Amino acid sequence: MKKYFVGSLLMVFVLASLAIAVQVATTFDSYTGVTQWNVQVTEDESGCGGGVMTGSRRVSLSHNGKSAEVGDWGHGPTKGTFSGNTLSLPARTIPDGSGTSVLSAFSVVFSGDCASFSGAYSWHYSDSYMSCDGTTSLSGTRIGSSGCTTSSPTPTPTPTPSPTPQAPTPTATPAPTPRACSPVPPPCPAISGTELRNPGIASGSLCRGACGPDCPSSCTTQRDRNACVSDGEGCFYVCSYSIQQCGTASGCRKHDACYDSCAAKGENSMCYLGGFCHCSCDLGCVADTGLAGLVNCPLWAFGYGPTDSVITYSSPIAQSGPFQSCPLG
Repeated sequence: MKKYFVGSLLMVFVLASLAIAVQVATTFDSYTGVTQWNVQVTEDESGCGGGVMTGSRRVSLSHNGKSAEVGDWGHGPTKGTFSGNTLSLPARTIPDGSGTSVLSAFSVVFSGDCASFSGAYSWHYSDSYMSCDGTTSLSGTRIGSSGCTTSSPTPTPTPTPSPTPQAPTPTATPAPTPRACSPVPPPCPAISGTELRNPGIASGSLCRGACGPDCPSSCTTQRDRNACVSDGEGCFYVCSYSIQQCGTASGCRKHDACYDSCAAKGENSMCYLGGFCHCSCDLGCVADTGLAGLVNCPLWAFGYGPTDSVITYSSPIAQSGPFQSCPLG
């Protein structure tokens, strides 16, 4: 009876050891090599005056056992540490547009078959004009391979058959030729949800509809944004934009439209320099708003006074490309 007990105990120990060995062999903290991932990135900038933007990027991970170097999914490359199938990434501060972003520490959790992962972190952005918070969520799918270990079964070599004289020589399939891109990059238009800071109108004025001259000092600077623009030939360019938000009111919008109409008719002089059309616009501000206009119109002229909403303006600052596909997803 004692023999059977000892034998059973030994069997349990062996099975447990095998289970531990299998578990160790099927996690990324024992992997060495490079894996490729398609990462869906969702960035919530609602707290910074933006919206929720989703795109995808191809990201590589360079594994060296418990350490890993992670490619760029939007906030630059970084390094982390594996424990099992959880990759821990440290907090860090990065340059971001005209300011900086402080990214929180967080964990990326990989599936048991090492074929997918998910994670999320928060960030705090600040510059000389604003300070705000947001979040970035990640969802990754592995590209081109599977499994969590470096080992793979060695294939049994297959004898090469002797070719027969009648056998045709196989013809190599030519690599696809990259499509030709337009030699002229497309212009960078206003991105969705914004107006162009410089609409290119006759008056040369900026930030049309904002209260104040052009883009007054009361406007706030937002985080820079990127957008893909097609060249019409199947290729893409990436346009980078600076972003501003300015207060607006009905009286400001009507006044700017009136000034722009005067400039389109050829009058470039302000009221105090003999611009009669511009004078009618100034008087119209008071006439349209009644007694309140006696106070509000002078305030609006300098970028202050009551507003009913904000307008977001974009201004192209850089362009890169061409790319065979949009790198922003």
